[in-house]
Amino acid sequence: MATVGQILASTHRAFLDEVADNVLTGIPLLESLMQQNRVTYKGGRQIVEPILKALPSGGAYTGLDQFAATDNDELDAAVYEWMSYRAMPAISGMDSFKNSGDAEVISIWGTKMQAAGMKIREDLAAALFADAITWDSSLNITPLEAILDDNDTFTVGGLKATDVALWTGQTTVAGAAGALSTLMLETACLNASEGYQRPTDIILSKAGYGKFWSLAQLLQRFRGSDKTVGFENFIFDTSKVYWDSHILTTGGSFTAQRAYILNANWLRVNIGEGANFVMEDKTPTNADGYVAQIKLYCQLSTNARRFQATADNFTTT
Repeated sequence: MATVGQILASTHRAFLDEVADNVLTGIPLLESLMQQNRVTYKGGRQIVEPILKALPSGGAYTGLDQFAATDNDELDAAVYEWMSYRAMPAISGMDSFKNSGDAEVISIWGTKMQAAGMKIREDLAAALFADAITWDSSLNITPLEAILDDNDTFTVGGLKATDVALWTGQTTVAGAAGALSTLMLETACLNASEGYQRPTDIILSKAGYGKFWSLAQLLQRFRGSDKTVGFENFIFDTSKVYWDSHILTTGGSFTAQRAYILNANWLRVNIGEGANFVMEDKTPTNADGYVAQIKLYCQLSTNARRFQATADNFTTT
């Protein structure tokens, strides 16, 4: 008689694809980064991002003016450690017995795999939007709050702004406990802009998104011959606007509502090759049942903090 593990072995790949989809498309920022080709599958002991710390020598010249062959040491590197996440779906021997038949066992396991995907997704989302003051850098991926910090409080990629002049977050646009306005968002977008580099994503809480919708509603128009009313999506300047329910509205490093103004061209989700939603059999020898471990090695990295910005301390009423 086949064991539970043997029955499920042929279905693992399909279930794992669903788990991966659940995670990568279930977190709005990760889905956006994936659409912009900012999800990278790689290996290695660490994740190394080259960063600009100075400009090369040079300038205007005439004729045969001599040049100075000076190495300005323009580059440095931000080094990020891999972080690991897992979920442990299990099915007891009794549940397997009560649901006799391969199809029934597979059906139960499919539901448990959905729950496993939700577990990894919720853990990752919570880590992305975690309060950087309580962030455990030995356990969780780099939170946006650390990347966006404008007080040089946190070490990101092993560096602080005091180490590298260009390694700094933009000044936070303080809402002074006033209502969210398009001027706040525009100011933050300008802070994170340099030349042709403009923000690509604006993330708000659900309440913040509702307030933004009310501001944009004045521009709402009828579309087409059927006079349908609505928006297909929001674009503010060059940025997609969306919400995530995991954004904190209280915490040690910020106050009230928070908006994240991000440039995806300088952000990257790194996923470890060989640890990309991999399932491992962890069935215990001293218990009646089947247990698996689904693991994911990953990290959020940036190589230009200056192209990211925030607006905070605003209300949504």
